[in-house]
Amino acid sequence: MTLQLTHRPARTNRTKTHNVHFVAQARQVCVALGVALAILVVAADGTALATDNAKEIAPVLTYEGHERPVNSAHFSPDGTRVITASSDGTARVWDRDTGKVLLVLQGHAKGLRQAVFSPDGTVIATASRDKTARLWDASTGKEEFVLEGHEQSVEMIGFSHDGKYVVTGSYDKTARVWDVASGEAVHVLAGHKHWITSASFSPDDKKIVTTSSDKTVRLWDTKSGDAMGVMTEHTSMVMLATFNPKGDKLLTASSDKTAGLWNLGDLSLTAKLGGNTRAVTAVAFSPDGALAVSAGSDKTVRVWDVATAKMLAMVEKAHRRNIVEVVFHPDGRSFWTVGHDKFVRAWDTKTAKHLLTLKGHQKEVENAEFSADGVFVITSSLDSTAKLWKLQ
Repeated sequence: MTLQLTHRPARTNRTKTHNVHFVAQARQVCVALGVALAILVVAADGTALATDNAKEIAPVLTYEGHERPVNSAHFSPDGTRVITASSDGTARVWDRDTGKVLLVLQGHAKGLRQAVFSPDGTVIATASRDKTARLWDASTGKEEFVLEGHEQSVEMIGFSHDGKYVVTGSYDKTARVWDVASGEAVHVLAGHKHWITSASFSPDDKKIVTTSSDKTVRLWDTKSGDAMGVMTEHTSMVMLATFNPKGDKLLTASSDKTAGLWNLGDLSLTAKLGGNTRAVTAVAFSPDGALAVSAGSDKTVRVWDVATAKMLAMVEKAHRRNIVEVVFHPDGRSFWTVGHDKFVRAWDTKTAKHLLTLKGHQKEVENAEFSADGVFVITSSLDSTAKLWKLQ
């Protein structure tokens, strides 16, 4: 599973949409679009009706021990361990099935924003508001390297698909590329005029995309660190950019109320996917790259055909609060939205029908991730816990 590195602004001003409540009221309205395109509109305002057959699922395990909010939770590549990052300044590694704490990673001077496993599961990378990132031995918890150089909070970190590099993004307006084997800085990706909001490697690791509150999207050559282009069509902060599976397209989310679909061959904007009344805060490609989903702080979700840029389905009032993340199940048959109403919700990819809700967190949910086999979901929350959910 490709990890998308995304910065979310500080709690006081960030857009939140990770919680999903049991869809209450559901109404379906079919609207004709041009060439007989049907748009399914599903409204959920919290009042359950008999017409809403979505299931409500409780967690099978709660990982407790952090003293402050858990900002991210991710599986190890083999799915047997969970890594959590907390504002309490620690990361913890847990046995997935028992909830036993296997490792506590201590050393950061301030809260952690993110912690992730390397693709082979042998290294852990952490990002902190103490202006550093760190690399750790995933079996012993030994700190291997302190990645120093950023001048402000490091908000995100993630590995290249081959595991040789990590990329970090910071409030200091730069992203940096680091060699995992040596801990040395390889490139400083400088050019953005404001803080970095997301950074990620392309599927083939040859490119890095960064987004910023300066309204731009920038593409970089991983090997040289050189800028490959700047995309400036968004008119407000760009929250996120994600590659399609082939690596020839980008999908962006912006507070200008649109999602952008880009062709990386010539860095052209193929389409602006609109309709939102507030910021688009989350986007995702389906596993086959044929569909795109956008969601926003107006609580709506839209499904798009990538080839035609036509809207196929829309969910109104999908959450009671902002939506902060969209993730597809590995089999592509459902997509999931994370809302700041304490819930995560699943929707049928073809019909946008509400399928189920993960209910159990007491505060905003920060992220959700599937195990590689699609059986489990891990979630993190401001309630200082992570939770495990089983789908089969």
